[in-house]
Amino acid sequence: MSRTIFAAVLLIGWLLLPAGAAAQQSDEPGMASPPPAAAPATPAPTEPKPAPPDAAPAAPEQAQPKPAPAAAPPAPAAASPAVPGALVITSDQQGVEVAINGQGRGTLPITLENLPAGTYQVEASREGYLSWRGEVEVKPGAETRLPVKLHSTGEVRHGPGFFESLRWPTFVAAGAGVVCLVAGAGFAAHMAQQEDLLAQVEPVDLAAIQQMQEHRDAGQRSALAANIMFGVGGAALVAAAVLAVLDYTGAEVRDGQVALLTF
Repeated sequence: MSRTIFAAVLLIGWLLLPAGAAAQQSDEPGMASPPPAAAPATPAPTEPKPAPPDAAPAAPEQAQPKPAPAAAPPAPAAASPAVPGALVITSDQQGVEVAINGQGRGTLPITLENLPAGTYQVEASREGYLSWRGEVEVKPGAETRLPVKLHSTGEVRHGPGFFESLRWPTFVAAGAGVVCLVAGAGFAAHMAQQEDLLAQVEPVDLAAIQQMQEHRDAGQRSALAANIMFGVGGAALVAAAVLAVLDYTGAEVRDGQVALLTF
């Protein structure tokens, strides 16, 4: 039993030995333990300052004015009434009946007032005469005068003669064609002359050879010019013929009526 007690004492002493060494080290000078960290200071609550008694209360925020709606576009002004015009149709012949836009208006002369401005188709006729057709423009606020003259069937030919119907462009084209053909004939004659001279020269020396070359070059130039003149002249004559046909057919009176006239 004494061994048991001795063993227990040794165990207790061995356990207490490290604790005593640690306490001895803490008591040595220069080994002071660090001071505990200071806690952060809490700011003291501030009391709100009272507003001065004479301070005026803040004005309430004014509401932004809304933009005024866009004004409606003005209504279009009423169209002013069209100003009418007047139409006066006259004729030196008696018994000439007239129709406007296909509606009979009686015999000439006539005066139509308060007529709406615009273009009207006019037709005048009389027994034994060729009818007349045309169009006339009535202007607003103005008087339009239209003289009409009819031709009897015995006075009006069905078509002018061929040469009477030709106009100046036809004569110009025909004249140009004739001039070109005459010029071409002249160049052709010069070419033939150069060929004759070339045949007469014999290449006996250098001068003769140069002369032959000159005749040959001159003949070639004349031949080229003659071909050009013949081509231009022929084309001009063809154009003149076409113009002559157009002049003759365009000058004829068709369907027994005088050509339409515009005033």
